[in-house]
Amino acid sequence: MVNLVVKNWQGEPAGEASLELKVAKPENAAHI
Repeated sequence: MVNLVVKNWQGEPAGEASLELKVAKPENAAHI
């Protein structure tokens, strides 16, 4: 997931990556 985050920070158009990150954030919060 770190690679996806870096790509988004670079400003590359990664719709799939952004969707995965949005899904990953709630999952991580739920685990915490």
